Amino acid sequence: MDEQLTQPRRASSWLHRDGPWLIALLVVVAALRFWLIVNTEVTARDSIGFIRYSLLFDRMSWSEAVNSQHQHPGYPAVIWVVSQPVRAVFGVTPESMRLVAQSISLVASLLLAVMMFHLGKLLWDRFIGFFAALTFQFLPISGHHLSDGISDGLFLLLVVSALFTLIRARDTGSKWRYALGGAFVGVAYLTRPEGLLVLPAAWLFLVGLQFARNSRKTWTEVALSLLLVTGGCVVAGSPYYAATGKLTIKVSARQILEEAAAGPTENGGWPLFASLFAANFTPAPNFQMQLQRTLRALLLELCQALNYVGAGFVVWAAIFCRKTLLRHPGFALLAIYFSIHALILVKLGLTVSYVSDRHVMALVALASYPCVIGMMHLCTPWARFGRTTDADFVHPPIVRMVATACLVVTIGICASKSLTRLHGNRIGNHEAGLFLAAKAKSGDLIDDDHNWSNYYAGNVLLEGRDPVLPASATPTLFVVMTRSKDAEVRERRELKETSLKQGGAKLVYQWPINIESEKARIVVYAMPRRFETHPWKKDEASSVFQPVGLQK
Repeated sequence: MDEQLTQPRRASSWLHRDGPWLIALLVVVAALRFWLIVNTEVTARDSIGFIRYSLLFDRMSWSEAVNSQHQHPGYPAVIWVVSQPVRAVFGVTPESMRLVAQSISLVASLLLAVMMFHLGKLLWDRFIGFFAALTFQFLPISGHHLSDGISDGLFLLLVVSALFTLIRARDTGSKWRYALGGAFVGVAYLTRPEGLLVLPAAWLFLVGLQFARNSRKTWTEVALSLLLVTGGCVVAGSPYYAATGKLTIKVSARQILEEAAAGPTENGGWPLFASLFAANFTPAPNFQMQLQRTLRALLLELCQALNYVGAGFVVWAAIFCRKTLLRHPGFALLAIYFSIHALILVKLGLTVSYVSDRHVMALVALASYPCVIGMMHLCTPWARFGRTTDADFVHPPIVRMVATACLVVTIGICASKSLTRLHGNRIGNHEAGLFLAAKAKSGDLIDDDHNWSNYYAGNVLLEGRDPVLPASATPTLFVVMTRSKDAEVRERRELKETSLKQGGAKLVYQWPINIESEKARIVVYAMPRRFETHPWKKDEASSVFQPVGLQK
């Protein structure tokens, strides 16, 4: 017995240390993702664009495809690769391509949860890493975006992986980790141009630690680390530059580079990343007021993305838990990247008067950590206004139990919104697409103001493969209109609808189908496709038109 007590205790395996945390995390997140994928009414409109982009690789070279589109090619390229076995079995259909795009997001979101757990564990502990990752996955906005067929999940995975790898590299001095961290930055840049923002953050982080106590290394080591990070980024991101000869051909991204170099405009702002935003606010007549409105819009988007209560926990942690936040020097890299990303969004809002929930998601992912820390601090029995006792970062088990209960309740509240059907309000556009899939023939054209019906009719998947029609062909033009409640949009669409009726177009479908056509949300008009306005390839040698159904 005495010999057993004197024997050194064997270190527990990775499975015993992290396994239960990761298994629980992956099971819960996977359940959420599967639920939302099964309960998806339509894929996002941006997803249709990415799928359209991916199909270009079937008939174009890398350079031709990349130069024909303004979006960066990382996510479409992954869709193209993953879709190959799916297409071999199920063919190229709207549903199969939707499932491919969403499956990529599912896998990316699971890996993102793992990386956020490890990042939180590295900087604080497993408890914070686990609940920060879980909270971010269940927030209503990120919960839906990470389940959709868009690039957000992949992009966030690459950014968080880059941040984690670079912090580990600085801790260990590992040269291959520096190069790997740079490679993650380069691939993030291939996915979205703002992925490159991690590179200046890494430079500031590595150089800045030279001026902090107990964190200095030789300048030779720092120079080598900077070279490896930059080199890894250049190598991984070079396929895009090699194809385009530019840092980016995205119109809005080029605008940020050109206008930032030229200096501020007359109202004091820079025209930046217009495509990053979706929520408008009224432009102000002067710089000070525009800056105020921009900051207000950005803060509102962050608060909304954090489900409002979470934003309060973040502020509490920033004020009363500074010692906890700064217990590991790697937190500085998160703070620097957060600041650079936020600054870009602020500069953007100064001129375009736009803010979007999608492009504050990277900020929300990083804010999830102080959100959990703030809640834990509020759960400590000694937490009082104006007092901090988190210097040693020790929380009794009872505090963690109370914090766990509070976090579970918070996540449950978020889940009530996150579990709602994805794009459930677009059932009419989906039904119109299914109607057109059965109705439209080869050579028919679909003019769709939202593109969902065009996609589910199968036309998007046939782009670039226009059939040659006999000279006697009389194809049809279908016009799909979504009636809007917005006064300005409604007026424009009513004028278009009146013009269609005057031009002889006939109403062939409406949704809902059991109400008066004037009250229908979705309407589909049909009229002859005119060669003068919508030309097609003619086969002059043929005089007989034999319709061929859309390929499925």
